[in-house]
Amino acid sequence: MASAILSFDSQQYAAIIGKRAEYYLPHFERFARGGYLSWNWPAFINTLAWLRYRKLYAWSWLYFFVSSPLMLSLLLMLQFTDPCQRALAASRGDIVPFVFWIVIALGFVVPPLLANRIYFEHVRSLLNTADGARARGSDADAVLKKRSGTGWILDALLIQAAVLGVGIGMSSFENVAYRFRVSEGLSLAAAVKPRVADHLKSHGQFPATIEKIAGTVSGDHASRITMEPHGTIKAVFGRSAQALSGHSVSLVPRVEGGLIVDWTCRSDDLPDACLPLACRTRD
Repeated sequence: MASAILSFDSQQYAAIIGKRAEYYLPHFERFARGGYLSWNWPAFINTLAWLRYRKLYAWSWLYFFVSSPLMLSLLLMLQFTDPCQRALAASRGDIVPFVFWIVIALGFVVPPLLANRIYFEHVRSLLNTADGARARGSDADAVLKKRSGTGWILDALLIQAAVLGVGIGMSSFENVAYRFRVSEGLSLAAAVKPRVADHLKSHGQFPATIEKIAGTVSGDHASRITMEPHGTIKAVFGRSAQALSGHSVSLVPRVEGGLIVDWTCRSDDLPDACLPLACRTRD
């Protein structure tokens, strides 16, 4: 351990570090004594930009190709503007929250914990490379100049902006898709309302089944339309509706004097987040 301490030349390390050497040198000296972990706030705020700024280019690409799928997965789990899917996942007790915290740990906790140690190994490797160059009679300064100091971060910011843009775009598409699926079910149910009203007016009772007045009714995502007791028209979503599969949305008639005077939209198994404002439960 004593040799490790004596081999730590703060001036050499500071020359390679450049900016903020006063921050890194105490950490590096501790690493030379055998320490391993410490916290780096810039690496926490934006790991990719920090790696590029400190010219850890190989690490930056490794981080990019590992973190990008995790980041996209996180964005898709959050679904940004799609509270419907989040509400359905919560009601089913999905493992999404567990996976969410794993992604957070991998992407936002581990990198800043290891950042200073990785940078220390990088600087030490440069010093060893320079020593080797001097032993061969080569220009050690030329070896160090290219990899010492700090670099640009604009390219890293642009890359991460592109990844975020893709994730937000995919999430927004899913949000539109879920709204469309619920709207389709309501539209199919609404199309049957006049025939149900005419049947009640003519026969004094609701039809036993939708098929008796409208045949088989279905859509791309609503697998079937059924007639419930007391005239309720229910649209049941099929597998193509993904997270909505097996759930339903209904139109319930209000009858006065043997005639339907109004319809109320509701759902017995979908959270309010999946429904239009007119269909949501009220206190």
